[in-house]
Amino acid sequence: MAQPDRPSEDKTSRRKLRALLPSIAAGLVIGALGSIGARQIGLPLPNLLGPLILCAIVTLAGITLTPLPGGREIGQVVVGLAIGLRLLPEVLQTILGLLPAMILATIGVVIVTMAAGLLLRHMTGIDRATAYFATAPVGLAEMASLAHARGGAADITSLVHTIRVSAMVTAVPLLVTWFGRDGGIITHHVGHRGEWVDLILLMAISAAAAFFLKRLRLPNAWLLIPIIIGALAAATGLTSVGMPSPLLVVAQVVIGIWLGCRFRRAMLTKLPRVTIAACLTTLLLLIAAAAGAALLASLTDVSFETSFLSLAPGGVTEMVLTASILHLDVPVISAFHLVRILLLTSFSLVLFRVFEAMSRRLDGTAQS
Repeated sequence: MAQPDRPSEDKTSRRKLRALLPSIAAGLVIGALGSIGARQIGLPLPNLLGPLILCAIVTLAGITLTPLPGGREIGQVVVGLAIGLRLLPEVLQTILGLLPAMILATIGVVIVTMAAGLLLRHMTGIDRATAYFATAPVGLAEMASLAHARGGAADITSLVHTIRVSAMVTAVPLLVTWFGRDGGIITHHVGHRGEWVDLILLMAISAAAAFFLKRLRLPNAWLLIPIIIGALAAATGLTSVGMPSPLLVVAQVVIGIWLGCRFRRAMLTKLPRVTIAACLTTLLLLIAAAAGAALLASLTDVSFETSFLSLAPGGVTEMVLTASILHLDVPVISAFHLVRILLLTSFSLVLFRVFEAMSRRLDGTAQS
């Protein structure tokens, strides 16, 4: 059997990359301008929301922008490692005490997102697999892949996830910043002189481990694995290094560009009913998160603002960044999201069968 011509493949890859360079450069410039503009007008989370909003506007106008290849993944490694390095032993003890609340909160999120999936199916007529995986609050890529494997529509799943995550990432920081209170939790970062070697080594280990485990289909590996590695390093006292602010700024900008570039005018106009239904179900999830946060805050010592960010079914990276800006309890918010991701990922197929049974029962009731 003839072997593929490796040099020819490499040349093709290089040609494709060169062809994308102008749109990659344009994306970086638009993202940087969005970040600067957002800071000028006082937008919360400017380094994330500015690039997201401006890149979304540009792509919806029909101009092609390409996110930096690997930028989102490396950005998540930076954010994940920054979270993990804060998880000192006393913080982990507090988180363990909240574990029952985290499990109950996950059950609540499952109930609400299943209701959103049933509403999405009722409004659009899409199949059950697409409706379930489109509203499941786990990683976009993983849910699109599972939907496709079970006969669903991966493109509709991706569209609904994109709208939900982008809306949550935009609305939640604005709501919490405008109407919430500063948590007053100040993290004192350790200086970095002489500690760059430790930081680079941790980032390299985190990226390599995430890359390997991502190939084994571990969801959110680029964020979860650095959190775990950072927590192990902090808890064992191997290093006291912190994450430099400039790296976090760059991480936010490239993540914002990636989110903004996911919007495509053709997809939004091709699936108007799905787009409208996705917006309505996102509003339902937002209201449910606020109600759940009020309940959680009344039953525990966790503040409403921290509870809201813990329950909001948006991107964990973006919720954590919002918490950092407002000096809220970042480790607790991270833990709520991580427990939810791990439980939903572990039981996703079981929950899908429950959703199918509920949908069939509702369909039968509607027909009788």
